[in-house]
Amino acid sequence: MFPSNHDKGKRLNVFLVNFAIKTNDRQYEKTTFTICTLHSSVRISG
Repeated sequence: MFPSNHDKGKRLNVFLVNFAIKTNDRQYEKTTFTICTLHSSVRISG
């Protein structure tokens, strides 16, 4: 619905995933969970 917000989300995901890859697997799992939570929040808030 809102391309600009979608692009921001994509960039944020790429940044978080790249950051997580530089750390360890356990941190990656936490970051992935955070991404999913953020996505849910964004979808709920519109």
